Amino acid sequence: MDITSDDKPKHWYVVYTKPRAEKKVATQLNEMGIECYCPVRREVRQWSDRKKKIDVPVLPSMVLVSLPVSKRRRIFECPNTVRYLFWDGKPAIVSQQEVDALKESLQQGKVLSSEVKHLRPGQRISMEEFGFEEEEGEIKYISGNHCWVIMKSMGFVVKLRLESKQA
Repeated sequence: MDITSDDKPKHWYVVYTKPRAEKKVATQLNEMGIECYCPVRREVRQWSDRKKKIDVPVLPSMVLVSLPVSKRRRIFECPNTVRYLFWDGKPAIVSQQEVDALKESLQQGKVLSSEVKHLRPGQRISMEEFGFEEEEGEIKYISGNHCWVIMKSMGFVVKLRLESKQA
């Protein structure tokens, strides 16, 4: 679909940011009037002298932005943006349903934990318990309590934090 006018529909795009600048970029883009979404989850981090709850971005070095094609260059007015994520030679477009599923799964706490099963690279798993309807992913690799899952239909990799559930 060719979009040349500002009154055309908006699309959700994935923007790469400089490392650890996701929340700052989201704030700056919002101040510029650009609709964006930086999905975060709350974690408790422990330092030698204290514990603190912090919001950790779910998509490292990425922010989702919603704008018409004609306004796509505006994000580069923000100094910590790097580039758009491309898929098949074109800027990757994320559907509204996928953004809504991500928001819902974060609200329900499903993105950050899952029951540890006998997982192995190459295994295909259902992503329904993480808020994705009828989506399947393939485990790329596992490291400690993290599992990277390729979601080919969406064109990206999801990092899941695994927690073992003890009986």
